[in-house]
Amino acid sequence: MYQDVVQIVFIKGYQVLLSFRQNTEFLDQQWSLPGGRIELGEAPQVSAIRESLEEVGVDPINLTF
Repeated sequence: MYQDVVQIVFIKGYQVLLSFRQNTEFLDQQWSLPGGRIELGEAPQVSAIRESLEEVGVDPINLTF
């Protein structure tokens, strides 16, 4: 069974923000886009903001889908 997830792409000029995954169940010890699971009853936008703050400490200012 798959659960819905969000991934956030942060772009500044020609740079993209990646995070290094450690002690995780999925893609451990690999670089990836910040993101995570959408919690039950949570809107994808809310999940993207929450995961962004949890994963990389960044509050998105121009979030588009």
